[in-house]
Amino acid sequence: MTPINFEQVKDRLAPAMKGGAGQIKREIKRGVAMCYQTSNGKVFAIVRPEGQELVFVAVAGAGLAHVAHEFVFFAKMKGFKSIRYHTKNPHFLAKGVNALSVKPQLIEVRNAMFGNNEYIYRIKIQ
Repeated sequence: MTPINFEQVKDRLAPAMKGGAGQIKREIKRGVAMCYQTSNGKVFAIVRPEGQELVFVAVAGAGLAHVAHEFVFFAKMKGFKSIRYHTKNPHFLAKGVNALSVKPQLIEVRNAMFGNNEYIYRIKIQ
């Protein structure tokens, strides 16, 4: 994964940021979150560290199944013990996540008053 300027890809990431766009932009400005693109240049991700865990805040692009292992390798090389991600549409990620040899574990479901529930997953890195 290669760092990329958020301004270059903010429109592509907009659907993944949804209601959190303002906070995500502030975290990027403060250097808390960083924006990356995969080696094939087709998938973009905003990530932030939380202790020993790398949180994928927003992911957008095509062909997640082809680069899912790159996310795990990136986190492992940076010294993280796990990856966490939140989604309101787990079926959108199913194909990409199924490509991983290490399967994510559902750790929490946050019930929504309106719209879709939020599903929180963790991938433990060996």
